[in-house]
Amino acid sequence: MKLSRFNAIIPTESEGEYLLANMMSGAVSAIDEELKTLLETEDITALDSSTIHTLCRLGVVISDDTDEDRTFKVEFERRKYAVNSLNFALITTYSCNLACQYCYQGKGNLFHGTMTEDTRNRAISFISNKMETVHPKVLSLALYGGEPLLDFQNALCIMDFCHRIAEENDVTFFCVLITNGTLVTPFIAEALSKYNTQHVQITLDGPRSIHDKRRVYKKGGGTFRDILKSVHILEDSGLSVYFRINVDEETRPHLGELFDELREEGLAHVEVYCSRVAPSQAGHAYSRCIARKDFLTVLAEFRHLAELKGQPAIARKLYPSYLPCGFLSEGAYVIDPHADVYKCLTFVGQKKHSVGHISPEGEIQRYTPEYYDWMSRDPLLIPECSHCTMLPSCGGGCAAAAYETYNTYHAPGCSQPSAEIENRLTWYLEQKFPDDFKKGKIIWD
Repeated sequence: MKLSRFNAIIPTESEGEYLLANMMSGAVSAIDEELKTLLETEDITALDSSTIHTLCRLGVVISDDTDEDRTFKVEFERRKYAVNSLNFALITTYSCNLACQYCYQGKGNLFHGTMTEDTRNRAISFISNKMETVHPKVLSLALYGGEPLLDFQNALCIMDFCHRIAEENDVTFFCVLITNGTLVTPFIAEALSKYNTQHVQITLDGPRSIHDKRRVYKKGGGTFRDILKSVHILEDSGLSVYFRINVDEETRPHLGELFDELREEGLAHVEVYCSRVAPSQAGHAYSRCIARKDFLTVLAEFRHLAELKGQPAIARKLYPSYLPCGFLSEGAYVIDPHADVYKCLTFVGQKKHSVGHISPEGEIQRYTPEYYDWMSRDPLLIPECSHCTMLPSCGGGCAAAAYETYNTYHAPGCSQPSAEIENRLTWYLEQKFPDDFKKGKIIWD
């Protein structure tokens, strides 16, 4: 028997008490100083049979003939190519009705176009052909932009088609909407509900006084009040909404004010998550971005304030994902208004990152070299990733982040994998198991 190389021992706020997590199995357990010392010295012979049995069950101890790199490789490739679901991000228009500081100066001015009847039909045929080839159990559609509600008619046509083809094939179908939240009407909300929209993401940039200087209409004027009205319309139709809160050096000191305003508006129940305004999102003239190395501190501040103000923050479970992103899967595609196909939302509109173009028959006749470059990404061939304890949980990190840092997909896509995952694990345990783990401390029976 031997110890897994994917074990992580995480200190807690309780002296002499630790979390033991295995990134391959996803198991988490509380341990004391004595067991920590034995695991760090790799002296398995000093463990009693009952402890060894438990550690084997958790994946912390494995058989001598287990090759964890090969196990990872198989699970990584299985999730990449064994397609059980088809997921399409649909950009019917690059147009937007806002002039946000960090977008309008950059991408907001660069990309143009709205789906024509021809490109819409190509998108529908592409989805149909993929359904016939893959026979998935789940079909999902994410409406993205630009601002997707500026061209809701094309989106509605494609949603209706997907809903019908899913019903005909006994496939689960759902939608998600990523919107700036300024154009919602009761008609739109009812249509989204009809087509099983699981959640709607809306962005806020701090309290109203700051948001209304940053997320403004192209014709002028702030958007905060209109967004909150839209949230009430969506919730009246039974739709789930969550807020993406953009945080940079300007909004960071004012998060508490935002949570107070949401409470005053009867929206203290809406989940929030913290999004760093990164240089990749911003125009070159935007100087308020938070450095990636500082984001964990910002995230801790955000979560503390949310808890203090009673605003629920999204806590995601730690588990072995293997793939860092669903778009690394063969079953995920981004379709833009020109019927170009991409494998990442970060790169939409940048032709050099397109993986192909949809023909009138709904086929990609020839995948570009970019497709093979993207799909061949293997974290075991990235030195920083291949030796990392966190590999099964982060899968090498974000390929887009790797490209923007190193000009290649074949590089690490996370700067502090251990700290990021430990932070996420601790937060998840605090939120989901408050009787056992609270404020960084283990609560023993």
